[in-house]
Amino acid sequence: MNVFLTRLCLVVSLLLSYTNSKSQGIRLDGICYSGINDRYSSAGFWGIGYDHNLGEKLSVGLTYRTPFSSNEGLYINEVRYGYPTNDGDVYFTVYHINDWQEFAYTSKYYFIDNEDAGFYVASGISLMLATNTYKVDNLTTVGNTQPYQGDVVPGDYEQEITLIPFSLDLGHRGEFDGLFFEYFVGMQILPFGANPDVEPAFLANHGVETRYMPVSFHAGISLGYSWIK
Repeated sequence: MNVFLTRLCLVVSLLLSYTNSKSQGIRLDGICYSGINDRYSSAGFWGIGYDHNLGEKLSVGLTYRTPFSSNEGLYINEVRYGYPTNDGDVYFTVYHINDWQEFAYTSKYYFIDNEDAGFYVASGISLMLATNTYKVDNLTTVGNTQPYQGDVVPGDYEQEITLIPFSLDLGHRGEFDGLFFEYFVGMQILPFGANPDVEPAFLANHGVETRYMPVSFHAGISLGYSWIK
């Protein structure tokens, strides 16, 4: 992953250094939605980004994104699991807690001059670093007066997950000279896998799965400030 980040930074640096740039800006992504995390109830996010115009039709951008709040209650998804044993049926609850950060690179093509207000199409790639916490609780067995509950142990288990979403968007940006308003809508896919195995292994063995969407929609509204270089 370090090699990926190094190459991405190198490409962006070369573009900014050797291409005839016209203007640049910063923006706040204030009302945004990412369907990748929809099953975790942490789909809303905010972000801060940098845009750089290249020539008359293109621009590139870097954006950092994270969920709206650090309040755990917003990210909990409760799921009940069960499996049979010789001593009866075992049931347990997993509280799926998800938090994440995303670093996105986007390239936009404008249908008019990129300093004028108008529509664009965009493609992007991002690095999403997620932290999944599995709170195992409510372990019960139905059937035997002296139940054997197997290898399920109540507790909190944390897993670091890396996802690489690709995106394709349609958006509109206001005049790129001073304050501007922007919005976009599009889709994201996870071509390298959306559901890595849950760790520790005993959770995966009893049906616990990660809950990311392989194909999803996302949208956002931004407010920014730009200046002529």
